Amino acid sequence: MKQVRDVKRTVFIVGAGASAEVNMPIGRELCDRIGSVLALSNDEYPGRWSGDQSIIDAIRFHAGMNAPGIALQPYFNAARLISAAMPLAASIDNFIDQHRRNTCVGLCGKLAIARTILQAEKDSLMATNMRQNGRMAHDGGIGSTWYPLLWRALTKDCESEDLAGRFASAVFVVFNYDRCLEHYLYEALQVYYDLPPNAAAALIKELRIYHPYGTVGALPWLPRPDQVTVEFGSDAAAPVLLAQARGIRTFTQVADPKADEIENIRRSVAEADRLIFLGFAFDPMNLALLWPHGPASETSDAACYATAYKISDENVLAIRGDLMNLMGVQQTHLYVRNEYKCSQLLERYGRSLSFVPPS
Repeated sequence: MKQVRDVKRTVFIVGAGASAEVNMPIGRELCDRIGSVLALSNDEYPGRWSGDQSIIDAIRFHAGMNAPGIALQPYFNAARLISAAMPLAASIDNFIDQHRRNTCVGLCGKLAIARTILQAEKDSLMATNMRQNGRMAHDGGIGSTWYPLLWRALTKDCESEDLAGRFASAVFVVFNYDRCLEHYLYEALQVYYDLPPNAAAALIKELRIYHPYGTVGALPWLPRPDQVTVEFGSDAAAPVLLAQARGIRTFTQVADPKADEIENIRRSVAEADRLIFLGFAFDPMNLALLWPHGPASETSDAACYATAYKISDENVLAIRGDLMNLMGVQQTHLYVRNEYKCSQLLERYGRSLSFVPPS
């Protein structure tokens, strides 16, 4: 094995806009889909609910499991409340937080998130038929996304036996509930390096990918003791959907800030040589999760690259100010671009974001 030379410690902060490049729903579209799956009705036959059967079955399973005969009406009322309110909500996370005392709203909202994200995975460019005849189907649109650009950056001039060392320099903080990143890298490792599935899975397991808000489940080849196992883009039966909902956290329900995962995220951000924000909305609560210390007491040498696609120039100025004040990023090291999608940022700054070790 070649000696692995030091490369820059790089942290990718991945938000919903990054998954949008593979047709995952975000913003208003996500709210609309959640409103749709929770549009339950018993208008035609009192006591007999119609609508998304997976949601109805999961609610009934939950009620029966906790206390046989428990009233279902509060759950169905909560579902209808969420459905009616989604056009007014900033996000489903905000709505659940604003109704945090209503446990029925919390459960129904998370059931809808899990149901919607799984459906979206199935319909996305990352679907399980992405690999065709042993080749990744980049001609289906995925080739124009940021994922292949990330892959090329991570693996450039890297032989298979050196991948673990290369991967050790990268950290991913993924604020999304989907598993698109893991799925893509798992497939790419098998196709590009001709690795067997177990070897590809072992490499992904060593790659530091954090989901501070949880996911819709663990992938079968990447099991976790605290998560239910769910195939990418699969349909989930009621018990599985309920377990998925329990694995989802909203931004006010993040695990103990002293928990290992949160501490590891913050340490990685503080020690990074490069911070790369992809599709991140710079919500103050998410920034506080990454950097809880308040205004920086000293400047940082880290370079910061960020997409702010379609965000106004005025808001970009505010974002730049937040990054400089909170993290101490120097103005000359800060690149926030509101005209670039994730793929464009990685392409335009490709040389600066290289993982090839210095000579």
